[in-house]
Amino acid sequence: MVDKASGARTFVFKTAGYDADQRPTRTVVTDYGDFLNGPTINDRKREIAALLGNLTQETSGMTGAERVNYGLYFNEELGLEGTALTWYTTNPANPEHAYLHEFWPPEANRGYHGRGPIQLSWNYNYGLFSAIYFGDKNVLLRNPERVVQDGVLAFATAIWFWMTPQSPKPSCHTVLLSDWAGLGTWTWGFGATIMVINGFHEQNKDESDPRIATRVAMYRKLAERNGADISGERLTTLGMVPLSDF
Repeated sequence: MVDKASGARTFVFKTAGYDADQRPTRTVVTDYGDFLNGPTINDRKREIAALLGNLTQETSGMTGAERVNYGLYFNEELGLEGTALTWYTTNPANPEHAYLHEFWPPEANRGYHGRGPIQLSWNYNYGLFSAIYFGDKNVLLRNPERVVQDGVLAFATAIWFWMTPQSPKPSCHTVLLSDWAGLGTWTWGFGATIMVINGFHEQNKDESDPRIATRVAMYRKLAERNGADISGERLTTLGMVPLSDF
């Protein structure tokens, strides 16, 4: 991570088996200043509509057609409000999660369930965001409830998730604005952002699925209101499967 003002570099995280002496064969640079700063005005209008369209599905307080009119309602996962249940916590006995558990150690009596507009979940996401935002992974690992106590922080988690690629997935920002190499069955546009956010559960679906219907309806609504042209985009996930399934 590089601080633009000072130029200071911070090593935030390394994956299991990473050898610091090796040189990467592929580098992805994430500039958070690119948020809502696409190459065209239309891209910027599409991006805010796409973000809010997805957030409506994540946080709305209504069901059915009315869901579109009540987005950004809940700021904490229903049924887990104020709890310290151990859901969304890595299991050190799982070989695939052991290194995540070691690097982003969950605190006892802390719950890492969904919070904020994007419903940030899991100890490794709380820890990674905290390391980038605060310069200290332990701030949110020790106090994850801060995400529902501070509105600016809450929206920062949503923008962070939107902009940050997590291998093998690119970022929502990238797949919305460009035909990113390696998308496989994915097609650039709004539908691909759904795959990044919740592709395991919402893959290969059209608007007959109520979750897809809410996301797409809100995207259309906001795009129309701000004058964004979304013609030619794949709006649903029909035909798409998660990248890890290739």
